[in-house]
Amino acid sequence: MIIAMGLELTSGRSADTGHGTYFGSVFSIEFIKRIGEAANYIFLHVRSLNKYIFLIIVLLGLVAVIHYFRNKKQQNEMMVILAIKCIVAVMILYPLLSVLSAKVGMKYVQDIRGAYGLFFYALIFVGLYSLYILKETRSARLYFPFVLVVVILVILNSRNPYTVITPPEKGEVAFIFHYVPLLVEADERGYTDIFLYVPEVAEAEQDLNWIADTLHKHKVTTRRITITRELSGDGSIYYVPRE
Repeated sequence: MIIAMGLELTSGRSADTGHGTYFGSVFSIEFIKRIGEAANYIFLHVRSLNKYIFLIIVLLGLVAVIHYFRNKKQQNEMMVILAIKCIVAVMILYPLLSVLSAKVGMKYVQDIRGAYGLFFYALIFVGLYSLYILKETRSARLYFPFVLVVVILVILNSRNPYTVITPPEKGEVAFIFHYVPLLVEADERGYTDIFLYVPEVAEAEQDLNWIADTLHKHKVTTRRITITRELSGDGSIYYVPRE
């Protein structure tokens, strides 16, 4: 990762990718802001994790830590050393990946594949403390098959098992604030299928049904509304129910 960052910062290879390469000074305020933005994109990958799986991971980690400190004198330190190495690797790769993405463009880190190196060590860390619990706690061996089945079922029944985190740009966010009141109004009138007319500048957002899904999931609307996006001739934003 250090070699990749050095090559991107000093060479012009990334200029051919067309992913928003930054050509300004790496010591500028703008570049520092881009580092923060890239770091936020990486964190969004973590937030996209299923909340129940995340809860299981946290609980297993707490159990492992508590058990370790209670029986510290009897532990095999090799597994602990490996876990610490994974933590250090994550702490080093996180800022390095943020700097690299700030240089080559945000699309590099918006795709989860760009962060595989970081999450590789995170997964090894989770695997290590899970193995530690199984090895040191007999009662955990009884519950492990149940936990494994729950995790598998949650993964297989997830609505978004593979998600690329691409938060809307600022311009798109402004349009979303106009969409929401219209969808709430359509819901109050009992419509479940509408044509939503949007300005041509919002054409990049092809599918707007995710907004309706989000509103329905969080109980802002009482029903699921199907949206068909259309371009408005005068630049206004409005909806027409499908007959």
